[in-house]
Amino acid sequence: MSLYARLIAVLVLAGLLVSGLWGLQRRGQLQGRAEVQAKWDKESRERAEAEKSALLSRVKNNERIAEQQALDQQRIKKDVNNELGQIHIAYDSRRGASSLRIPASVCGGPAAAAKTTGAAGSDAAAAATVALPAEIERNLQDLMQEADTVVATCRATQQFIRLNGMYPGDTK
Repeated sequence: MSLYARLIAVLVLAGLLVSGLWGLQRRGQLQGRAEVQAKWDKESRERAEAEKSALLSRVKNNERIAEQQALDQQRIKKDVNNELGQIHIAYDSRRGASSLRIPASVCGGPAAAAKTTGAAGSDAAAAATVALPAEIERNLQDLMQEADTVVATCRATQQFIRLNGMYPGDTK
């Protein structure tokens, strides 16, 4: 074999060796990429599953809270409706039964004469007062009933706010 043939053989052999090493290195890179990608995909799936699980847990928790709020709201509505009913009954039973009176000194006129029906009774307290006209009495009672209704409604609103944790000073 001549020197050129040996040199060509060595060069071909070196070329084959370099290309083989390059192929091994390239295959290692591809394998490494595939392993890294597989690890990344696995972590992404696990993270997505964990997020989905957390989301489902939050949805269930929100549904539970919504159910509790609905129950609280029904209870509060029932309580306020009962209280408003009692207020209306109380004011309806008072209408026309007793007249509101003010001290006679406020009116500046002479006090009404005491009406006595017998020796045992005394009308001294009634004599020192004057009955209000029916329209004024009715208007005052309407205002009192409206004020009591507003107070009952505000009390129910306050209870709802506290039960739902919207008041920073309170906890359930």
